[in-house]
Parts: sequence; structure tokens; C-alpha cells
Amino acid sequence: MEYDNTNQGASFKNKRKTEDWHYDLTGSINVEGVEYWIDNKWYPPKEGKQGFMKHKLRLKEPKQEQYNAPAPSQDETFEDDIPW
Repeated sequence: MEYDNTNQGASFKNKRKTEDWHYDLTGSINVEGVEYWIDNKWYPPKEGKQGFMKHKLRLKEPKQEQYNAPAPSQDETFEDDIPW
């Protein structure tokens, strides 16, 4: 039986965080069968206000395979007739 991860995700502590404005947590999430990267940032409470967590989703792009242009065919013939 295969595990169904639809509409679920997880975030983990951002080990690459070096600046205060970097996201605190990063991970991935599946929404309706589409995979996304998720970044989370905690904004602590300010005087008289509540704190909150901001979430950012980015679509996971499939890895692009290296494109190799087809080699020119050996059957192509070029005419030596130059019109000028």
C-alpha cells in the first residue's frame, strides 16, 4: 500500500538561514496533487498585537534535462549557385 501525501506537507528549520529576514522554516507541500516548496517566517508579536506566521508557496519545477540540438543531417546538400 502506497502512502498518500495529497494535501499534506512538512516544514523544517532552515539550516541555511544567515540573515534575520531569511525564512525560519522550509519544506514542501502537496496541494491537490501539485507539489510546492513552502517557506515559513515567524513574525513575533508587537506591542498590543499578535504574532503571526507567513507562508510562501513556490511551484516545484521539474528538472530540465539538458537539451541537445540534433546534428545536421549528412544528406543535406548545399548548392554552390550564388545569385550575386
